[in-house]
Amino acid sequence: MATVARDSNGRRLYTAEFKRQQIERIERGEISAAELSRELGIARSLIQRWKHLATRGSETAVQANEEVVPLS
Repeated sequence: MATVARDSNGRRLYTAEFKRQQIERIERGEISAAELSRELGIARSLIQRWKHLATRGSETAVQANEEVVPLS
């Protein structure tokens, strides 16, 4: 795995694109949230939060009658 950028307080910083790719891996069934958690060394609850925020963003766009487009 590539080197992850860190904040001044030492926290790892993941890009929106990276988070989206990881959530897609879960949705395709390649890996479970628990396995991804172990792979990345982060809490499963954080992965669940990424997933929730991605879903909520899509729902918000649909409710506002806007296009749902990928971050790229």
